[in-house]
Amino acid sequence: MKTVDLAARKLSLDQLTRMARRGAVLIRGGHGECFLMTRADDFETEVELLRRNHKFLAFLDRRFNDAKTTALEEVEARLARRRR
Repeated sequence: MKTVDLAARKLSLDQLTRMARRGAVLIRGGHGECFLMTRADDFETEVELLRRNHKFLAFLDRRFNDAKTTALEEVEARLARRRR
């Protein structure tokens, strides 16, 4: 992945797009913000970025550890009551 610091090097959107065609580009803005530019169909890159996203992984952990479940029969009964 290529990193571009826009505070040090000004690039046009066209230049960034051309770079992103060759591979993902991490763009650092002047205020310390980071953005990722990649092809929309680059699924492998998206998966790798999600693996590095600590907030997303924490969300998945919370969902996985949520022991509360509802039996299918209970869901069907609730729906039936709402229809009445």
